[in-house]
Amino acid sequence: MSHDLSFSGEGYISRWIYCISRSANVYFSREMQKYGLGSGHFFFLRVLMSKEGISQNELSDILGVDKATTAKAMSKLTEAGYVKRDIDSLDTRVYRLFLTDNGKKIGQKLRKLGSELEEILTEGFSDDEKQQLLSLLERAATNAKKAK
Repeated sequence: MSHDLSFSGEGYISRWIYCISRSANVYFSREMQKYGLGSGHFFFLRVLMSKEGISQNELSDILGVDKATTAKAMSKLTEAGYVKRDIDSLDTRVYRLFLTDNGKKIGQKLRKLGSELEEILTEGFSDDEKQQLLSLLERAATNAKKAK
């Protein structure tokens, strides 16, 4: 395999990561627009589906985004009726995040949306190849944190 460093080179890993990321962003943007949301809201809601009651800071850490981005997203999701923020009973500086009934309903649709994209991305892959890809992507994501 060639490791040509020009952006048009097929062996340039960042090119393929960008291509996948861009396609996923377009896909999520189109689908999330149906709910009056942007593509970035997908991941905030997906985390809250499995970790209700976490703080905004914890959510920021999980997604690797700054606190201002999370606060802005939570304001939008609260305004849209998908999330409610409760002040922590032990620390009034902390907001705990919960999905509303509407948030839970959209969550089921988002779970399906995420699965559909994964099916598109891994079409023609064996189960072993899917597992190998997941493992390699997890390692690459861990390594990418060093670049921040």
